Amino acid sequence: MNIGILGGTFDPVHNGHIKMAETAYKSLLLDKVIFIPVSNPPHKSNITDSVHRINMINLAINGISYFEMSDMEIMRKGISYTADTLENLVKLHPDNKYVFILGADSLFYITEWHRPDKIMKYAKLAVCARDDADYRKLDDYRQFLVRKYNADIIILDFPCIDISSSGIRNSISKGVKPDKNYISDNVYNYIIKEGLYKNEI
Repeated sequence: MNIGILGGTFDPVHNGHIKMAETAYKSLLLDKVIFIPVSNPPHKSNITDSVHRINMINLAINGISYFEMSDMEIMRKGISYTADTLENLVKLHPDNKYVFILGADSLFYITEWHRPDKIMKYAKLAVCARDDADYRKLDDYRQFLVRKYNADIIILDFPCIDISSSGIRNSISKGVKPDKNYISDNVYNYIIKEGLYKNEI
């Protein structure tokens, strides 16, 4: 099977995440996309409890048969590294082919991640480049990674969607409902019901 992997804190999951997964799924003819929330990301602190982040992902992808949620990183505990997750997946399912989905901004920092060589060994990279991206700069960097790591990288066209989890948290903390295009009603209602992000500011 050809499996897409979308990792992140998903705090909260928003429509930008869903659109990235949809774009990769349709463009690359994937069999499914797995959302993998991190346990303890090495670059962030004070993230929302994993139970809530898992519940929000399940609400956001409910009814979409080709999307799944995996708690493998949360169950592993400790610091979450993409390289370790991909290596574990390949060992468990060696016949599958994996595509790691990320935004163009993240690609420029991937050499600073833990074991970038492993990431590009075990998965193709599918980069969602917004339509306002500098494609020349992006392709130059893609070619650098191909030379350095023998990486397999494809750049996908992606509409310019200015959504961030932090922006959504800030809006909710002020009592302002985010734009309906930013987050699903199911996820928003869950946030309000559980009283999440009240103390964001």
